[in-house]
Amino acid sequence: LAQSKDGLFGTDETPITDAEQEVVNYIRNNGAEGVRTTLKSLLEGFGRKPYGWYYAAVLCTLAHLCARGRVEVREDGNLLEDDDLERALKNTHGHGNVVLEQQREFTASQLRALKEFYGDFFDATPRAVEAKALGKETSEAFQELQRHLALLMNQAERYSFINALEPVAETLKECAGKPSTWYLTELPRREDVLLDMKEQVIDPLRKFMSGPRRAIFDDVREFVRMQEPNFAYVQCEEAVRLKNVLVDPDCFRNSRMQQAKSDLEALKKKIDDALQDEVGNAKKRVAALEKRLRGAPDFDKLAPDRQEQIVAEFQKTIDKIEEQNLIAVIRDTARQFEES
Repeated sequence: LAQSKDGLFGTDETPITDAEQEVVNYIRNNGAEGVRTTLKSLLEGFGRKPYGWYYAAVLCTLAHLCARGRVEVREDGNLLEDDDLERALKNTHGHGNVVLEQQREFTASQLRALKEFYGDFFDATPRAVEAKALGKETSEAFQELQRHLALLMNQAERYSFINALEPVAETLKECAGKPSTWYLTELPRREDVLLDMKEQVIDPLRKFMSGPRRAIFDDVREFVRMQEPNFAYVQCEEAVRLKNVLVDPDCFRNSRMQQAKSDLEALKKKIDDALQDEVGNAKKRVAALEKRLRGAPDFDKLAPDRQEQIVAEFQKTIDKIEEQNLIAVIRDTARQFEES
């Protein structure tokens, strides 16, 4: 059983042994006669003539069949797998309640269809060959995809378009953790929906979040956060488009990030130009005030150190203006200096 978890039997196409076939036949014949096969009756049946197998041989042969997906083991109606199955086989006192059933046979076309879906949906080739192992591997792949998408959804506060994953996550939840046979019998009914979600949402969003377009989106968001107060002074279409792209739920699907990159570069230049003009105008105003003060008759009457002290205030204001990156603040700084 432990070896089956590592895929030892899932990728093995070797026919079952004669001993294993005997056990399968025993369970199948009982089922055909309407007789329920318990683990206790199996051990008793093969422990007597004409078999005379020893206790561990019966359990080991059954374990091989379980690992190969040829026999199902249930307890109180629940399918047992992995640790629960091992516990049930070892628990001598509960053997009478452990029911054995022949695993449903699946056609080659069913196995091939699941393998093709696995390759198309998970972009990988399954390792398993046997039906049970293939179903289990598919279940684990769904669970891994769930975990990956959950990490992406944790970033929805920063990237609102990730909310497009919510219906996808609900669908994946319905497909993960099912019994192995479910993936061969029930999954085909959902394949079209799942493959559409992969093409329209999962793949585009994952590529966006792991590629250069995400960096463009981050640059746009940071620029808008820092410079939005300046947009009113450089009215232009680029500013409107950049704000819209940040709330566009489909921005990860289309090529809007390339347009956003161009708009960002154009808007940066316009704001830089506007800031330079504004700084230049403000400095001219301060310089004019300084000239006016220096020309006042009483200014020359002051001691040199007092003159320097007053003139220094003009330079402090100019330095403050040059440090600003918001047009409104630049204007306000110049106005307050002039007034007060």
